[in-house]
Amino acid sequence: TVSDAAILARCVRRPSYDNPFRNLERSLANRDVVLAVMRDENMLTPAEYDHARNEEPVLNPKRQKGTIQSK
Repeated sequence: TVSDAAILARCVRRPSYDNPFRNLERSLANRDVVLAVMRDENMLTPAEYDHARNEEPVLNPKRQKGTIQSK
């Protein structure tokens, strides 16, 4: 979703610090910054912006089977 993409876009700056599993509140605040920029740059309509801001993120804390393991 647009909301999830905004979380990921901002998380790249400092992955450990902005990780939604460590601090969801900070992650959502960062998401809102990205969404506001997208709205201000006319990438989102005001309605799309409101919808994305009100969307609850879906986090999957369980590790998926078959993920790559470091050697």
